[in-house]
This record gives sequence, C-alpha cells and structure tokens, in this order.
Amino acid sequence: MNLQDLGSLGDIVGALAVVVSLLYLATQIRQNTQVVRASSYEDVARGTREFMALFVQDERLAQMYLRGAAQLDHLTPEERLQFEMLLGHFFANFDVTVDLFNRRMIDDKMMAPFTRYAKSLLAEAGVADWWNQSQHFFSDDLRAHIESQN
Repeated sequence: MNLQDLGSLGDIVGALAVVVSLLYLATQIRQNTQVVRASSYEDVARGTREFMALFVQDERLAQMYLRGAAQLDHLTPEERLQFEMLLGHFFANFDVTVDLFNRRMIDDKMMAPFTRYAKSLLAEAGVADWWNQSQHFFSDDLRAHIESQN
C-alpha cells in the first residue's frame, strides 16, 4: 500500500466519521426538540393551573369573577380592575401558548385544551365584553386564533 492509497483510505474513514457525527447530531437535535416541547407545554399548563387555583383559593375572588363574567356592570370599579387583571393574566398566558403553537413548539393535541378553555371563558357575556374592549393589548396571532374559533 503506497502513500496515495493510505490517503484515499483516510478520506473514506474521514467521510464515514462525518456521516456518523451528522447522524448523532440529528438524533441529539430531535431529542432536544422533544424536551423543549415538553417544557414549553408544562410552562403554559402551569400558567393555566395558577389561574384556576386563584378561584379555588379565594371564594371572594370566585364570586367577583362570576359576577363580572355574567355582566361587567355588576362590578365595582375596584372589582372591575381585578377582573380585568385576572383575564389579562389568563390571556397573556394563552398568547404565549398560541405563539408556541405557531412556532410548532406544541402540537394540535396540546393546543386543543387551551383553546377550548379560552372559548368557554369567552362564551360568558362579561368576558366577551372585556375581550372586545381589551383585545388590542394582545398579539395579532392570538386575536386571529380566537377569531378562527368563532
């Protein structure tokens, strides 16, 4: 075997090493994507759970929310602010959820429960009134997503 043959053999071994490295890298990227997706889902799920927990922990807050959800005019100015901040909290979290969905960080199966929950909130007259007055604070993507559900 001469020097040229050894060089050719080295080229082949080097090419195989590159292919193996690329396959390994592709596997690592796929696994990392799955971990990031799971983490993204957990983050938005945590935000929704925290929103729901507020009502479980505070009966007065739950009563105020029910009055506001029925009709905004049933709230005092202080309660209206609190109601608006509660909904702002939920819809800001939902805005992030829609963004993650649009960037394919969560899939349809993960997105569907959040969309159904938002739709159920918006079915309440007071929440729908609030949304009509406040939707400009949220992203175009969130507004389009909500409009597509009607």
